[in-house]
Amino acid sequence: MKKLHRITLPAILLFLFVFCPASLFAVIRYVTPTGAGTKDGSSWANASDDLQAMINASSQGDLIYVAVGTYKPRRLANDVNTISVNNRYCAFVLKPKVDIYGGFDPANGITNINNRILPGSGNGSILSGNLGDVNSMADNAYHVVIAAANDTPTDFYITRLDGFIIHEGHASATSNAITVNGQTIARSQGGGIYLSNVSGLYIQNCWKRATGPVVVAGCICT
Repeated sequence: MKKLHRITLPAILLFLFVFCPASLFAVIRYVTPTGAGTKDGSSWANASDDLQAMINASSQGDLIYVAVGTYKPRRLANDVNTISVNNRYCAFVLKPKVDIYGGFDPANGITNINNRILPGSGNGSILSGNLGDVNSMADNAYHVVIAAANDTPTDFYITRLDGFIIHEGHASATSNAITVNGQTIARSQGGGIYLSNVSGLYIQNCWKRATGPVVVAGCICT
């Protein structure tokens, strides 16, 4: 007679934790320009209107889906928990292993990641540094997007920023750098995207337009 082996719940959970991809446990957060419902980001019906807050709330392996429309940074790059509207030091600060996808249009049924409105195909998701007076660049954000690794450059390996127009950053200053995740961020470079101590970040399906010295198609990498 064959002996039956009982598989306990803790053993099953251990197997799932060790052998299953992190994507199975990923939390998806949702962002629209004006938000909806409770604005906790738990669904399109309760979408947040604060992209950086959703980045802050995310853990490694989580995803953020961003609807079409324009988003401007309103949290300080060196203190992402502090809102400071129209402050040039604001930027969208990425987090390692948190993937951000733009181009969704839930109002028109476009909610599939493989069927998004990408740059060049319509009015997509825009990350804009045009703060304050929209007719002047003098008060635009120094950087629209910042990725800075506190530990090793590979912290950002295969992190994705996908499906955005990134524009109207204005890296116009020559002094008074800020510190983000232990890295010095100069205000004279990387108006669109500033990468510091970062390796393996995937920037896909993105268009970039901003001022300041241009390295690697609009990014300044240090």
